[in-house]
Amino acid sequence: MRRMRAPIPSVVSVFLAATCTVSALTAAPQGLPPLPVPPGNPLTEAKVRLGQALFWDEQLSSDGTVACGTCHLPEAGGSDPRAWLDRDAARHPGPDGQRGTDDDLFGSPGVRRYDRVRHPLVDSLFGDAVQVTHRRPRTNIGAAYATSLFWDARAGDVFVDPESGEELLPWAAALEVQSLAPILNDVEMAHEGRDWADVARTLLRAQPLALAPAVPSALADWIAGRGYPELFEEAFGSADLSPAQIAMALASYQRTLLPTEAPILAQSPDLTDLELEGLRIFRRSGCSECHDHRRGLFTDQAFHFIGVAPTETDGGLAAASGDELDAGLFLTPSLLNVELRGPYFHDGSKPTLEDVIEFYDRGGDFGTRRQREIAPLRLSAADKRALAAFLRRPLTDPRAVRATGPFERPLLSTEAEGRYTAAVRGVSGPGGRALATTPVVLEAHAPRPFDAFLPAHSTLVQDSRERRRAVLALPTEALAKLELELPRVLPDVPALVGEGFLADLHTLEADHRQRGTLVVAIQNLLR
Repeated sequence: MRRMRAPIPSVVSVFLAATCTVSALTAAPQGLPPLPVPPGNPLTEAKVRLGQALFWDEQLSSDGTVACGTCHLPEAGGSDPRAWLDRDAARHPGPDGQRGTDDDLFGSPGVRRYDRVRHPLVDSLFGDAVQVTHRRPRTNIGAAYATSLFWDARAGDVFVDPESGEELLPWAAALEVQSLAPILNDVEMAHEGRDWADVARTLLRAQPLALAPAVPSALADWIAGRGYPELFEEAFGSADLSPAQIAMALASYQRTLLPTEAPILAQSPDLTDLELEGLRIFRRSGCSECHDHRRGLFTDQAFHFIGVAPTETDGGLAAASGDELDAGLFLTPSLLNVELRGPYFHDGSKPTLEDVIEFYDRGGDFGTRRQREIAPLRLSAADKRALAAFLRRPLTDPRAVRATGPFERPLLSTEAEGRYTAAVRGVSGPGGRALATTPVVLEAHAPRPFDAFLPAHSTLVQDSRERRRAVLALPTEALAKLELELPRVLPDVPALVGEGFLADLHTLEADHRQRGTLVVAIQNLLR
């Protein structure tokens, strides 16, 4: 675990250092209302630190490839930039099941489909590839103020223990409710049928943030080489790796993610003439009716139909409420940090803010004029430029852009410099050997030269955590087939001969002395 130097103190150290109390954090932050904290989950430094570790730990997913933070990067405004960086990788085929048609959606890549015993399955929509959610992730920056979460508000503010059914937090607990859903979702982070006992076993054997190429020094110092049971013990007085305590830690961390340095939240905002004109247009055009800026939240936390997509494409609130009259209604997002969060709307259909402004200017795209809650604005080109200017710098917290302050975070393994990846499907052979049956093509994730390829024969060395993950050195010649020796990874059991496997191959050049090193994730083996 490599430490990162923190350029400025984190929100935890600012608010909870020395003799400070959590009352400083729960008092009204700059430009925002008092922070709602459920009485059964008061903020403490240990819970915030534990939540930060859990939120950014890819080991929390079934296959070790997705963290909560994967879909909620501060640099992307608390959302997922992958649908903007690579539209095809984040493409969901939509209701017709066909990619490249008008009803395609743009969500977040999650995990491949696996059955209850983690055998890879061929998904009806995505085949062997990573699955994609059918909605864009909403921002978690400022989500502490939400009375409900998800686009369809299926996460309310009453938190019930998933194991006992007991009501633990009677109000202000939407973050606790929301935080658990992705961990068991078999598109986002889980294999089919995953339960909380499996999650607890995963955390019990995991070294916190072991896959992160770099970890903020304050967080690394707090972890101090301890395992998750010890961290839970400090945070809760109990080493129980329960879903209730996981939820409370994750929610505590996310309550610190407040965009208080967005210029618009200053007591006397310093706006340029163009930005000030944009604010006037924002008010005059009715934008502030739903994106209420008077309390600093830029959302009315209500549901509206504005004609982004046909109601049959996504039922919105109706999917959660069961009331057909709610079809097409979606929860209003906050506009704070909106310039960082493209593509926009629940389906990712509008790539840029200019596209969004054009959408509102024409009064929406679907539904009848009577159904839609917006009407054409008839803005001039100058109006549109001013409105876009107001939505950018004044509403953006610069610390989110730089991932500093409360937004400082560990790096994900997918962000490692010089990382390349490939998926290989093959069949187990005698003696714990595996023969790949697909050609290996390494896809670059960073603009770094790479001239070494996969070897014909190599020995994998299991790591110290006894997980099915190993390091493989590369020779210089390229091969179409890959044969791996898998001692202690695939047991030498005759019954396994002929069984299939799916391996994820990743370059990892954190150790620059071994140029072209691969990390081979064998944990997806069919067994």
